[in-house]
Amino acid sequence: MTSFTVKYPDISKRLISKVSLIACGDKLNNENLHIALWDTGATGSVITQKIINELNLIPVSCVDVSTTQGTYEANCYFIDIRLTNGIVIPNLYVVHGEPTGCDILIGMDIINRGDFAVSNFNNRTQFTFRIPSIEDIDFIKK
Repeated sequence: MTSFTVKYPDISKRLISKVSLIACGDKLNNENLHIALWDTGATGSVITQKIINELNLIPVSCVDVSTTQGTYEANCYFIDIRLTNGIVIPNLYVVHGEPTGCDILIGMDIINRGDFAVSNFNNRTQFTFRIPSIEDIDFIKK
């Protein structure tokens, strides 16, 4: 099992971590860090044009994407991603979009691979993630 926790000094409205993004099959390196926004409301992960250009990605397909702003047609790509905990997720299918304040929006396609929890104890937000899932998180049982 691998896990990580991100802690904030106060209440945060955005859950952010650093990740490494590469074109499938390229070598991961620690200097290639990008800002990831974790979003349980997103079914899939979304990368920006900045990442597409940086990694010289070629689209593999096109899909209709629904957002709160409406529906648009988006190119799709495969990337490899290394999360803060060192876990590499290869061949992740992502779509192009322009989420605000991040390079990649991490959706449920990654979050549902493990356990994810957010707390705001003492007015300080923190979130934690682990792969693989190892138990139910149930506040009623505790």
